[in-house]
Amino acid sequence: MRISLRVSSLIGVIVLSSLKLHAGTWYVDNLATGSRTGASWANAWPNFASIKWGTGGVTAGDTLYISGGLISKTYKETLTVGASGTAGNVITISTGQDLGHNGQVIIDGGSYARSYGIRIASKSFIKITGKVGTSQNMRVTGFADGGVVFDGNMNNLEIAYLESDHNGNTSDRHGIDGVLQLQANYASSIHNCHIHDNYQDAIHIVQNNNGAATQFGSFLIYSNLLDNYNDDGMELAIGADIYDNEIGPRIASGGRGHPDGIQFYNSYVKIYNNYFHGAVITSDPGNTNSNIFCDSLIDMSAVPSHIQIFNNLIVENATPGNGEVHRAIAMKFAEPGIAGANDILILNNTIVGVPFFGLSLTFGSLGTGAISNIVIENNIFKDVGATNPVAYTLERGNGTITYGSHGSGADVTVDYNNVYASSAKYTTSVQWGDSSYTFANYKTVSKSDTNGFVGNPMLSSLFGLLTGSPAIHAGVSQSAIFSIDKTGSTRTGAWDIGAFSSSATSTTHPPSNATISVVTY
Repeated sequence: MRISLRVSSLIGVIVLSSLKLHAGTWYVDNLATGSRTGASWANAWPNFASIKWGTGGVTAGDTLYISGGLISKTYKETLTVGASGTAGNVITISTGQDLGHNGQVIIDGGSYARSYGIRIASKSFIKITGKVGTSQNMRVTGFADGGVVFDGNMNNLEIAYLESDHNGNTSDRHGIDGVLQLQANYASSIHNCHIHDNYQDAIHIVQNNNGAATQFGSFLIYSNLLDNYNDDGMELAIGADIYDNEIGPRIASGGRGHPDGIQFYNSYVKIYNNYFHGAVITSDPGNTNSNIFCDSLIDMSAVPSHIQIFNNLIVENATPGNGEVHRAIAMKFAEPGIAGANDILILNNTIVGVPFFGLSLTFGSLGTGAISNIVIENNIFKDVGATNPVAYTLERGNGTITYGSHGSGADVTVDYNNVYASSAKYTTSVQWGDSSYTFANYKTVSKSDTNGFVGNPMLSSLFGLLTGSPAIHAGVSQSAIFSIDKTGSTRTGAWDIGAFSSSATSTTHPPSNATISVVTY
């Protein structure tokens, strides 16, 4: 019996030693000259194709380090993720962290010779990160069909501190591209990435089976810089929380539809604390649509609901060309098959210089009973309507949709908004139904914006409220929805109008993502 116990103990020691030897850590370095088993930098796998996934290789809970050399290292191939993690045991794929290996990993498509940079098909509990300090030390560039592509039945995916650029050379090719099977909670995120100069969208995520989202926070997209996008900064057919991103400017080249900062087609979407700019290009008028566009054309649920848009800064500085029809926020509930809309909140946004509408609300043939709890309050509209003399347009569907001020119980509540035109070039008029009215007359006929006003909001160069602004303490509390301003400062006391509170302690706006270190070449 004693001998048996000693043997069992010895076997246990051997097994534990074996686990400690590998320690769940694996390595890729295309200049390694050792045994090429992936067990250390000296014996690293020499390419992505050599990676062993599953038993005896990368499995749940493991970390796979890719060498970026001292400054950078290029891998001219596709990284295909071949195994899933499990709850509490994520597979992490990371740029090396130690000196000599923590330079930038460049995954290069060879000027569109290869299809995908990083491919993840029906794999869950995966984290891909290029984080070294605060830098994005993983770059995916030059692939024909997309930089990072994920699809299938999957969840718990995290993409962080990655740069994706110059991917796609035909239509519908994107920086990050996802096609997901509908789930209640994707439990996934994309954050601290720089995505730019791709053929179509920066981020494009749709579902391969249409269906309505059922909760906030299913997919988090935050602290990204999305610039030089050709079509959309983001196009999403999923429920998502989208915050602290900088979106803009766009460029006029490559594949395009009608570019939007964010275009989305689902319920349970929360868009807040973002900075939008540069969608309007003087030399390319009439080709943009909106900074934020809720489009019920495809994939939207029969009754879109639970959409919150707040604390966003939207600024367009370019002189609009003839035919420019760009909107800041467009909410479109006018397509066949859409049975109504409810719980749509547009609150405390600061909108400056948008040439067409600051806000557009479209209902098609819908009527009262189909529409409920749509609230538009505490927004600043400054110097809008240069190409169309309307600050915002509020349609009435079949004519029965009711409008009113705060507390009225109307289908659509519009109140506490500040409009201002610094010259005759801009407008303070509002379109309600089929007619345009001066702001004073609109208030009378619609019974809306009782507490709204025309006046200079006195914005600083960073679009905060200067001392003496009439927007200070002139709003209504939205604390049941949120309690911070765009800088993350807590709103205290009487609420201010616009994205920034007068009590803000931060002066780092814009941009939103001041913590991101953008690699330049």
